[in-house]
This record gives sequence, C-alpha cells and structure tokens, in this order.
Amino acid sequence: MIRTLLILALAVRAAVCQTSDTEWGRVRAYFSAGVVFSQEDSRFSKEAPFVAFNLDKNWHSGRVACLNSFFETRLTSIPVNGQDALSPSSQKAAHAGAGFYAPLLTTRWDFGGQSHALFVAPLVLAGFDTPTAARADRFYKSWGAGTRLGHFRVPKETGSGPELVSWLDVVYGRFTSLDPHGGRLAVEGTLKAPGTPLIVGFSANIGRSGSARDDLRLFLGTRFDLGALVAKLRQLP
Repeated sequence: MIRTLLILALAVRAAVCQTSDTEWGRVRAYFSAGVVFSQEDSRFSKEAPFVAFNLDKNWHSGRVACLNSFFETRLTSIPVNGQDALSPSSQKAAHAGAGFYAPLLTTRWDFGGQSHALFVAPLVLAGFDTPTAARADRFYKSWGAGTRLGHFRVPKETGSGPELVSWLDVVYGRFTSLDPHGGRLAVEGTLKAPGTPLIVGFSANIGRSGSARDDLRLFLGTRFDLGALVAKLRQLP
C-alpha cells in the first residue's frame, strides 16, 4: 500500500506542472501512471503499478466530424490463460498498440472559458502484449473493432488537435492471451476527475460460454499532457 501511495504522489506532483492551453499542433502526447487492481481469490486484492504513453494524432478536425489515430505503450498487468482455462492468471506485461477512430461531435458547450464536446466514433485497433517475467519470449496479439464514446476539450486555436479528456471503448475482437480461437468483448473506460489530473477507470474482458473466465480490472492514477509540461518547463527562469 505504501508503494501505491508513493506512485500516485509522484505522478500527481508531475501532473501539477501542466497548463491546459499548450499542445503540439495536431499531436497530443499523454503520460499516465497509477495502480491497477485485479481479482485474486474473488477479491480485488492484487495490485500492480502501470505507466503508459499515448500519442494521439488529429488528421482532420471539422465542426461535426474528425479523424484521429493513436499509438500507445504500457507497462501494466494483463490476464493470461493458464493451465486451468477457466482461471486466467494476472501477469505483468508490456503492451504496444495502435488504432484509428473517427469522432462525430454530438454535443458542444463552453465552460470555464474552454470549449467542450461529446462524441461517438467507430474504432479499430490492434496490439500485442508480452509478459515481462515468465515466458518473456511469448507475444499475445489482440485486434478488434467497435465504438468509442468520449469527451473532447476543443482548442480555440486553429491547427490544434482536440484533447481527449474521458472515454469509453466497446470493442469486439480476438485477445489471444485469454482465448486464441474465439471472439471476446472488451470494455474499457477512463474518467478524469474535474479540476484535477486524477483519473479512475476500469477494463472488462468478457468471453463466450466455456472460454476463459471473464476478467475485470480497476485502476486509479493520473494523466497529463506532455506538451503542456514541456511548455511549463520552458517558462522557468
């Protein structure tokens, strides 16, 4: 528990340096850190630190429709099918993935001098995971398609990409760490606490009857824009 609190304290301290009005043109770079909680003995008693880096590129930004791509890397924990197909184990792993989504803005509003919008987007993604301990030479692949529901902060400057604040992904596809043959439903959501850099979220992986057990994970951490941090450091004397 002490290690968990130290990770969160260091991440929050870094995130406080951000400013919300600076970006790298149409590219957003995000850094996240925190703790993932997974089930063990029917309780959410197993925890593991995670760090993630995400690049989000806005290719087109219109009044109604946008087009974005992303690349992300993570050090986290994933569910892996063990000898008992109905009881996947949790293993620390490295993840790399990429995808595209095409947001359709549905609701817009202004608050606190900033513009915001809700969106719905078709989503396609693919990636792979490799455990960092046992069987480190093994790669698990994942790919799928679905829908992303989210919240953008829309910059007033032209030529700047929107900031992804919160989102919910619903994807159907293959996740070979749990079931190499059948499709599964993955649901992942992240919510940013208003006025803070803190985020809370969950991920659920649901399979067909007779496949590996369903998996649910919760996470708590912080997320900030690296471009904003660099701009803040440049202002220091």
